[in-house]
Amino acid sequence: MTGKSILFELKSVNFPDSFTLDMMHLLYENIPAYMFKYWYGIFFANDMEKTEEYILSKHTWDIIGKQMENARKTMPTDFG
Repeated sequence: MTGKSILFELKSVNFPDSFTLDMMHLLYENIPAYMFKYWYGIFFANDMEKTEEYILSKHTWDIIGKQMENARKTMPTDFG
């Protein structure tokens, strides 16, 4: 056994083109942590590289936090 997926043997499958990225799998690539830093305005060390239009205000973060807190009440515990 080589440890490779059987999908590697299929001629119709071209890794990684055959599989698109999605948020669930990006979680394992640390992308959300980078996006959080970007939206919070702390991703770039140099202020010249910051793009203000993508930085979320404290008010927006407060709204997101309240929405997440409210969503906890209806989210199945299986989702963590």
